[in-house]
Amino acid sequence: MARIYFDAWGRGDFTTPAFAVLTADDYTPAHAVARAISAKSRVDFWGVNREGETRNAQNETVSVHYRTNLGRPISRDLGGGFAVRAEVWFAIPTPPRISTQNEED
Repeated sequence: MARIYFDAWGRGDFTTPAFAVLTADDYTPAHAVARAISAKSRVDFWGVNREGETRNAQNETVSVHYRTNLGRPISRDLGGGFAVRAEVWFAIPTPPRISTQNEED
């Protein structure tokens, strides 16, 4: 397991953890971050979309930006869907600032 550090901003009701933990179940670091934000906010996340990147003066990618929606699924009895509570953007530095438990001790 590894820690991923990131910056997050958005609108709505959400809480941001200090870091996300990348596990074998995560497809990408972006999914780990979305999962961490949704868990800390006690809601579900609906997809992760890449939204762009930040580049420095040498045209090198400094961070990659993503967006996710947080909320709760709506029962099929009530028509189904997803009730959005927050829209969150987050940036993961490139290369990602990932550290293991041993490096932090």
